[in-house]
Amino acid sequence: MTASFELLNSLVLEVVDTFRADPIDVRPPHKSGSVAWKDLHAQRRFASEWSQAPILNAQAEALRYLASAEDHLRAAAHLVLADGVVLSPISLGRTVVTASATAVWLVRSNVTTQERLRRSMSFRIRTLEERLQYCDDDSATRKYKIQLDAELQQISDLSADLGMAFKTSKAGRRYIDHPIPSDTQLMREFFADYDQEEGESRGMAEFVQRLYSAAVHANANNLAIGTLVRTGTSRDGAHLAAISLSARETARYLQTMAYSFTLAYEVLSSYFGHGESPAIRKAWVATAALSKIAVTGK
Repeated sequence: MTASFELLNSLVLEVVDTFRADPIDVRPPHKSGSVAWKDLHAQRRFASEWSQAPILNAQAEALRYLASAEDHLRAAAHLVLADGVVLSPISLGRTVVTASATAVWLVRSNVTTQERLRRSMSFRIRTLEERLQYCDDDSATRKYKIQLDAELQQISDLSADLGMAFKTSKAGRRYIDHPIPSDTQLMREFFADYDQEEGESRGMAEFVQRLYSAAVHANANNLAIGTLVRTGTSRDGAHLAAISLSARETARYLQTMAYSFTLAYEVLSSYFGHGESPAIRKAWVATAALSKIAVTGK
């Protein structure tokens, strides 16, 4: 029996419902012996004028990215059933995959507590710099700009206290020790560490980035996976047509979104000291079903 869009909707919702039906217990003091627990016990060493709870802030940052991935994946599930909607569910894919990869990068267990904190601090710097772009010298934003500059200085001071370098790139971007990886680099590391060999992950990351970017930027390549269907008669060599996607073609986009979110959720669960729950196993089953539809159409 050919898969339906209703089935795609239900499978994706099974995946994202993991986030709400089986929420990670992220409340301190965390599960004894977990990486999150060890990080929290080191928090006093990193407390400063900038923040008295920098580890909790770093953990919240990772969870925020995971929540963003869940939100966009849920939206894609609903858009699959929306009347007259074809391409917009695909455009959500880059956010789902990038947010999932970023959440994992922030809590990666094969680095030190200080390195996880450094990564979070670098993201905070980028957030502050983006906010500064909205400020000017008028009275309405001058006070806010002063606050943002003060926080950047506090982060710089903490970096120096921890033996880390507060740097500025040629493009004027500030960061600590190393620049934040690009979205493609985050995806490459994400796929390499948890799924594939380095060579395969490099190719997969670049392909996924280009695939979803075509949708985000309304690139003509976004239409390549679909089928143009003539909807009217020709006139002077031109005719009316519409883009059509089958359930199988749509599943090819959805499977990578579902896979990335499920993997990220599992990694963060492990970071907080929780094993693979029945809900996560259910999400993997639903992801496998999406992959089967992408291959066979059934």
